[in-house]
Amino acid sequence: MAEGERDRPKYLPLRGEELLIGLVYGAGTETALSLRLLKDALHPYGYERRVIHLSNYFPAMLGDPDFRAATSTATRQLQEFGDLLRERCEEKAILAQLAIYLIAAKRQRDNPSSRTAWVVRSLRRPEEVEQLRRVYGPRFILVAVHTPEAIRQRNAEERWRRWAPTTGRYETEATRDIRRDELDPERDYGQRTRETFSLADFFVNASSEQILRRDIDRCVKLIFGWPFVPPTREEQAMYHAYTGALRSSEMGRQVGAAITTSDGDLVAVGTNDVPSGKGGLYWSPDHPDERDFAKQVPSDSNTLWKRRTARELLLRMADQQWIEPALYIRHSREQEARDELDVTEEQLDAFLAGVKGTRFADISEFGRAVHAEMDAITTAARLGHRISGSTLVCTTFPCHNCTRHIVAAGIRRVIYIYPYAKSLALDLHSDSIELDPEDAAAVRGKVIFEQFIGVAPRGYPQYFGFGQTPRSNNRGNPVREPDPATAQPRVLQESGTFSFGGPAVPATRIAQVERQIVRSFRQHVARTPEVQIPSPAKTEDEA
Repeated sequence: MAEGERDRPKYLPLRGEELLIGLVYGAGTETALSLRLLKDALHPYGYERRVIHLSNYFPAMLGDPDFRAATSTATRQLQEFGDLLRERCEEKAILAQLAIYLIAAKRQRDNPSSRTAWVVRSLRRPEEVEQLRRVYGPRFILVAVHTPEAIRQRNAEERWRRWAPTTGRYETEATRDIRRDELDPERDYGQRTRETFSLADFFVNASSEQILRRDIDRCVKLIFGWPFVPPTREEQAMYHAYTGALRSSEMGRQVGAAITTSDGDLVAVGTNDVPSGKGGLYWSPDHPDERDFAKQVPSDSNTLWKRRTARELLLRMADQQWIEPALYIRHSREQEARDELDVTEEQLDAFLAGVKGTRFADISEFGRAVHAEMDAITTAARLGHRISGSTLVCTTFPCHNCTRHIVAAGIRRVIYIYPYAKSLALDLHSDSIELDPEDAAAVRGKVIFEQFIGVAPRGYPQYFGFGQTPRSNNRGNPVREPDPATAQPRVLQESGTFSFGGPAVPATRIAQVERQIVRSFRQHVARTPEVQIPSPAKTEDEA
């Protein structure tokens, strides 16, 4: 019988006011401060913070009693453990299921207060976020803790210096840990922290304790519905970019961009879509509409031309006998007579699957759409607006083609949320752009590219919107902030609306789904011989 299976107490369902806060952060981030500040911020509202530290359970689940955290390779070992658990269970969201199992187990063992905030550290794949949102709905709040890479690099190097002083390769080893954490392209079940980070509800800045305390306190005030916590310039601009993205009909990802003055005034908004001969892009209900989806034969031009390019390449290689010509076919007698080769669609599919992850697979120059950043820049030019010295806010990190135009346009600052792995912006333009600087104020003569900080645009209307509800009393005085002793999170106050991405799921329904996931997790692990079901820690997991 697996560890923790004996004498299971009866399931204790989720309480009405429970919250689940997920943390996502890059390798080298100091997390103890974030946990302490979260505890301090939640305490006035009567919420007890309970931490679920997932990686603490990896060694026991994989039967490795010799793991030691106080070593230079601990980060790398835990990365490997997480990958192995996902791989062996053949489930990319297995660690989210582990979190759900541990929450349920601790609740039934300790019977905590209804006002409990479970803090899960840390999430490493988008599938984990999706699983937790499906189970807990808007009760699940994802917080991305951003620390500039220079600081994370120093922290990771310090670990190597402390525990492996003779290696002398601190920088190389630390960089390796950080890059694997961001994106491990070699493993299907590897880490995808960079993608997971972009799914957050709140982005907080951990470059200093003072700034982090400010950001976390503000997040908690917004969660509990303080009436006078207005948006920042960056949040407003990112929401413009986000709504711009929703206009896109591109068959690939939707991207939006907004250009603002340094004071936050909106100059132009852009989206990624097909240009119109009248200037600008097509709108609905323009007629005729020649966007890719509206053509008589809808198609993605970039995909079609990439396949044509691959066919040309393979046939030329066969013709030069760099590859075996017999691998390819002649479709017709005329081709046979002319001794011509051709490639089947299935062979093209196999070739393109084989080159996945290479620069050839990343070709994007054949798309008809104008990129969102370029649409914003050309819109400003078409309308006669000066953009030198402005800020460009975009939902996705700019590609290298857009980057060179951003630099040439005199834009001084770029703020983004989603990563774009194909971009060679930094490789090609390191002379003119500075990515994620530790001290942006000290940068001279370069365009600053930085991570967005604030409320994610998906939650902008919910956290900042009060609709027609007045925020003053009948004497004209502002309404007071909520009483911490009785304040409820806004996600629970508005259970009858479609705020926060959907209606707040009743606690009784969440309890049913949670119980199903716990049962599924036990069965899943029981079917995996090399994985054990863990027992929940008897003390706070951050210890």
